[in-house]
Amino acid sequence: MNNTKEYVVLLCGYAGANISGGDEHALQLISYLNNAGNIVKVILPADAYRERLNAEVERINIPNLPFESRFRGIKSLLLFCYLWRIAFAWFVLRRLSVSGAQIVVAASHLFHDVLPLSFQKKRGSIFVYAYHLINFCHTRKGVAAQISAFLERISIRAMAACNANIITSSSVVRTQLLSMLPQKIGDIFLSRNGVDLNILQAVPAQEKKIEIVFCGRFVEHKGVCDLLRAISYIPLERRGNVVLIGRGPDLNKILKLREELELNCVRIVTDADDFEKFRLMKSAKIFVLPSYEEGWGIVIGEALACGIKVIAYEIEEIHSIWGDSVIWIERGNIQKLATGIQGLMAHGEIGEADAEYWQSALSWEMILQAESCYFDSKQ
Repeated sequence: MNNTKEYVVLLCGYAGANISGGDEHALQLISYLNNAGNIVKVILPADAYRERLNAEVERINIPNLPFESRFRGIKSLLLFCYLWRIAFAWFVLRRLSVSGAQIVVAASHLFHDVLPLSFQKKRGSIFVYAYHLINFCHTRKGVAAQISAFLERISIRAMAACNANIITSSSVVRTQLLSMLPQKIGDIFLSRNGVDLNILQAVPAQEKKIEIVFCGRFVEHKGVCDLLRAISYIPLERRGNVVLIGRGPDLNKILKLREELELNCVRIVTDADDFEKFRLMKSAKIFVLPSYEEGWGIVIGEALACGIKVIAYEIEEIHSIWGDSVIWIERGNIQKLATGIQGLMAHGEIGEADAEYWQSALSWEMILQAESCYFDSKQ
């Protein structure tokens, strides 16, 4: 009996060098399905993830617009890029004549990955990965946030119209989706995001020379400035070394604040690859994530798998994922964040057994095997 299946994956949200947790999940899934002998086609921008896809995977490239690389840093212009990608991906799906024998996977529930599923003549089994909902993020204000919320509601209606099956890591997101859906959805399956154990385990144990490490995008909602202010509340002799790993539009703002607060203990690393990221994490005692909104929060899993304590702002969507493994702090309370960090400084790593547990729990092989069985159950 031939168990080969054909998958079409929509990966339309690429916007530059920084890879989202959702795109990473989709890329891992593509590799897993391809290695299992399935036929895999991926619709994505022409310059996206060239080094990440196996030669056997069929790329269906969305041509880049003129000057698109410059547009990606400007939200209003990036929107035009997304609209072009939606139109192209919709046309490709139409030409593919997606049938019931094919499985269509959208890498996110956002409009650029979901709207191409609309009004197709034939529908295969459709699966959508859903992350945190913009509508429920109270920290975003202004016109851009209103547009995002509007587009997200359109996406949710499109998912319902397609009777899509949804995959999420958060029971909170599942509840939110059920309250927003205008009609019954196919199904909502709880899964997880994973950690690249091949790289993590290749990094040897490190001497604990760093007190605090942060890893994430340098954008306002990641709370990096809150972390710097919290460090400034800690007595000078207790601060130790602090490393911020990441890049993003707020880099200059962060550099300026570091100078204003005279935080000479803070080092900023903008060019770390995955090996260096894990090396720095394993060199640290505490991982701090003062983020105001998160989807999967996989960086928490990476820190736990490296064997270090984690302290983070309490976000409902990810609290249900990580539970008591994280020390949760009231969101935006910088003084409590500083107090919590000082309370953890004496404890160091979480222990080898705990790190091994998280490495096992966050294995991509186990996660994707469960998701593959979920795909099969819907055929």
